[in-house]
Parts: sequence; C-alpha cells; structure tokens
Amino acid sequence: MSSEAIAIEVGDGHRIVVEVFEGATAEAVVLILPAMGVAAGYYSDVIAALVDVGLAVAIADWRGHGTSNLRASRSVNWGYRHLVEVDVSATLQAVKDRFPDRPVYALGHSLGGQIASLHAAAFPGEFAGIALIASVTLDHRDWGFPRSWGVLAFTQSVRAITMVLGYFPGNRFHFAGREGRQQMIDWASNGLNGRWVLGGSTYDYESLLAEIAVPVLMMSIDGDSYTPDRAIATHLGKMPRADVTRHQWTAVDLEPGGLHHLRWVRHSEPIVRKLREWIG
Repeated sequence: MSSEAIAIEVGDGHRIVVEVFEGATAEAVVLILPAMGVAAGYYSDVIAALVDVGLAVAIADWRGHGTSNLRASRSVNWGYRHLVEVDVSATLQAVKDRFPDRPVYALGHSLGGQIASLHAAAFPGEFAGIALIASVTLDHRDWGFPRSWGVLAFTQSVRAITMVLGYFPGNRFHFAGREGRQQMIDWASNGLNGRWVLGGSTYDYESLLAEIAVPVLMMSIDGDSYTPDRAIATHLGKMPRADVTRHQWTAVDLEPGGLHHLRWVRHSEPIVRKLREWIG
C-alpha cells in the first residue's frame, strides 16, 4: 500500500494535509470524514481494509486537530460552514486532481456523516455516493422522554460553556476535542430543533437536503446510544429523493467489541466489505 501527503492551503489560512493511500488496482476513491475530535490516524485499520478490497483512500484531520495548523481559541473560531463549504471542498478538489478519472465516495463517521450529507446537499454531483456510519441529525426529541431531556441539557450546556470560554475544551470533558466556537453552537442548535442552519452560511440546507439524489448507505450499530432509530429516521427523512440502502450492524455481524459508536473502527472488515459491495 503506497501513500502520500498532499498539503493544501484554503482561502482563510487553514492548512490541510490530505493523506492518500492507493493499492495496485483501485477503482474508486473513498474520502473518510472522521468523527468529532477523532484523529485521522485512528482510522488506520479501516484504511488498510479499504485498500485491500481495491479502493483508494483519502483522509485529513478536521480543523483544530492533528496536522491542521489551527487550534481553537477565543480568537480562532470556525463553524460547520467552514468544514462543509471550505475544507471538504478543498480536500475533494485535491483528491480529484490526484485521481481525475475515478469516482469519489464519502465515508462519514458521526460528525463526518453530517458533513458529508450537508456537502452533498450544497454541492450536488461532487460525491458519487455518501456512506454514513453512526451518524444522525441531533434533534433531542428523537431520544424519547426522559432521555431527551438529558440530551437537551447536555447539548445546551456545551453551548453555554463554549460561549463563556470562546471555544469548547472537549478534551477536558471527555467529549470531542478542542473545537471551534461556532462549530459547537451549530451542533447545539441542531440538538435543540433538528434543523441544519449553519452560522454565516448563505445556503438553505434544509431545502437542499431535500434535493439530494445520490446513493446513500446508512449504517448503524446495535446498542449505539448516540444514534437511536428515530434520529436515523429523521436524518434520512431530510433526503427523500436519495437512493437509500439501510444496514444495521448486530452482534451476528461484528465482534462484541465492535458494537460501539467509536470502537467499530477496530472491527471494520465486515463494514468495509459492505461498503465495497455497495460501491459495486
């Protein structure tokens, strides 16, 4: 498996390092979009498995993490808009320049699945398809009473902490990482009402999501408390025109250690085979 690093600068001064991995006969490219606060290196097993089944892979750290040159602070801020409209756009362009004749599919994990969905809505045709795993719209009501109150309290507490400090120190709370202020405000707003309204953006994402017509593979994991069935249904319901394939991973499919919002990455071979089959 060969690899290379592609460094790109986006217009607002953010420097992105895209890691590209390629096997001998890659027929398509999978762009992995990580979960919130999760480093690109965490997906090494997934990358190796994807290359083994004949796919090229690209991945980059989110703003504020790993090889990114930014770190969130009161004076360094970003939101979902920057991830969706700036960083993924620049990363995709670099990937398409590197693989000009191959379709690019997104594999979005948690936050990454949200970003993949929103990018596909705002920029139709850039992804050949989007695969989502453990990823939902965050409307607190989808957790059902009384858990919904806990989700609401948590998301709005994160918003309050972020507003006071000017950024979110997720590493101190064992949730996410050090995240940009507007990113967590956008996240908490979605938790409040389930609507995708990105601070500073001119796009009407709710309307654009309804026009998505690309193939969507929605994968969820038994026992994942972050992705209840109602939240999955809410997310898919925003994309009524999409060609959706739905798959629920159970103990029959994955080792017990893989039935987890994050730890599925260490038991990803069946998931990668499903993805390869879906890409076709």
